[in-house]
Amino acid sequence: MVTDQYYSSCELDEYPSKKDLKTVNFTRETSPFVFYNLIAYLYKGETYMLENRFYVSEIKNLPKEEMVKDIQEEKCGKKSGKSIEVFKKTSPLGFYVTYSKMESGENSEK
Repeated sequence: MVTDQYYSSCELDEYPSKKDLKTVNFTRETSPFVFYNLIAYLYKGETYMLENRFYVSEIKNLPKEEMVKDIQEEKCGKKSGKSIEVFKKTSPLGFYVTYSKMESGENSEK
């Protein structure tokens, strides 16, 4: 997991409608989330270190309907009759932090 922290901004509605979607963009210097990985490997008896640095370049706050869809679960090539929720779009360049209204102090889940 990259982060379990939520990003709050006056520029983004907490629960936007489909027609009112906005994006906040960042540079490496202004990003609220900067992280890295460190890979160490041994080659011909010598240790090498590789460090990759990353940052979040944009944040969008999307309604659940824009993010997920229900599909029929399959086992051994047969539909089970049970549906599961999956992300509509996935990419190695992005990640999602999900939240519900209950987590932000309200009484009903989104």
